[in-house]
Amino acid sequence: MDSSVPLGPSGPIPASVGLDFDPVALRRLLRQKVSSTPDTLDGLRRVAITVVGFTAGFALIAVRGPIATVAAVVILSFMYAGLIYAEHEFLHHSVFQHPWINDALGLAAGTVVMAPYGGHRAYHFQHHARTHMEGDAEPIVVLRSVWAWIGAMVAGVHGLRYDAFKWTPNGLTSRNRRSRALTYLSLATLALSLAFGAFLAVEHTRLLVLGWLLPTIIGAPIGTFLTFSDHYGCDYGPADPFATTRTIPGTRVTRFLTWNSNYHAEHHWAPSVPTAHLGDFHELAKEYLKYPESSYLAFHRGVLAGIRRKEWPETPPWRAAAPDPATVD
Repeated sequence: MDSSVPLGPSGPIPASVGLDFDPVALRRLLRQKVSSTPDTLDGLRRVAITVVGFTAGFALIAVRGPIATVAAVVILSFMYAGLIYAEHEFLHHSVFQHPWINDALGLAAGTVVMAPYGGHRAYHFQHHARTHMEGDAEPIVVLRSVWAWIGAMVAGVHGLRYDAFKWTPNGLTSRNRRSRALTYLSLATLALSLAFGAFLAVEHTRLLVLGWLLPTIIGAPIGTFLTFSDHYGCDYGPADPFATTRTIPGTRVTRFLTWNSNYHAEHHWAPSVPTAHLGDFHELAKEYLKYPESSYLAFHRGVLAGIRRKEWPETPPWRAAAPDPATVD
């Protein structure tokens, strides 16, 4: 784990959990009940399913029939959406025991989805340090119309790509040798992928469009639909991660696509918990979650219902006295 990632809990205890909430006792229980070692078999299974999904998608493109083509684009769209989450877990070194394996796979994932691994690490660790508070690297938005919600769904993951590029210079100038090396490597692999993309654009345009461009465009709102719930409508910081972050247990499919990042409050409370064991931590911590939600559909129905009633989250307090550039009307 990168030493810049806070281990939580941080800030005041959320009022909703009451006086019985003892963060020290919970951390002690966490150490006793939840393994701190990544599950290699679980990681291999996730990587294998991802590889099989991409292989099936590209094989269907080769078939060329209309049904096969539609099926290929659908499969690849979900695969690309999941790859963003895979990169997130790799940068936390949460999938495999050896950091270099996580970094190698993270570099590959970031290159494929055009989110430079080095920049992604830099801004994501800043997000953990200042979650849902002033200075958070992730944008904090308040949606006040259905059109704004649609725009957020379309733009969300593309914004993540933008942030990964925006924060890349921070990785290049980092005092941490690993961060600098990974940032240079991510730029090198990105340059190679762009060169390969240019070759495909000339020689195999159909493969480029159906195998990457179209699924990436479609996969973006799928990824945003799953990640938008992480902090939207939660308490503003500084506060305990159980108050600033939401968990959605989801289904087997969404847990696979998000690489268990659906247990997001637990992840922010203890980023050192490996991917495979976040569900175990959830069983210990679920009674303390301030903003639990039953499903992603239920969350988004609630957001849209609030917009129709003109009930939406408050403007961040540090922007309340001035125009809010992060508010989407």
